[in-house]
Amino acid sequence: GVVAGGACQAGGKRLCSIAEWTFACRGEKNRRFPYGDDYEDGACNVFREAHPASVLHGDASINHLDPRLNLVKGSRGPLLRRTGESPRCRREWSGDGVFDMVGNLDEWVDDPEGTFAGGFYARGTRDGCDAKIEAHPVEYFDYSVGVRCCR
Repeated sequence: GVVAGGACQAGGKRLCSIAEWTFACRGEKNRRFPYGDDYEDGACNVFREAHPASVLHGDASINHLDPRLNLVKGSRGPLLRRTGESPRCRREWSGDGVFDMVGNLDEWVDDPEGTFAGGFYARGTRDGCDAKIEAHPVEYFDYSVGVRCCR
């Protein structure tokens, strides 16, 4: 969260509040997922078939700073997908779109207690735009966390 906030500030922006992030994720149609209100397996890059630390180290709870984690492949291809590779996971906004707010990586939001939103690819969540994790301090970082910035 500290590094994410600094990256946003360097770009003349700031971390989004959870309300801003959720509003952007839910889009103009206020849907739980970019494609509708009900979870559809594979539409967004979340709830994948494997956890990269389990594949590499036999334990999902260790070695989260291993630089190879986001290079691991599962039975359906790379666990981490390039932005936009899940076309159904595109949130529409006035004819434009935002990709991968559900899945791919957890995203830091502005919370001094530490909160991620969205759910990374191996997280077992089907909460879509309502997914959030409040279990880590703002100093935490690993392979599963990214950021979007607001202004």
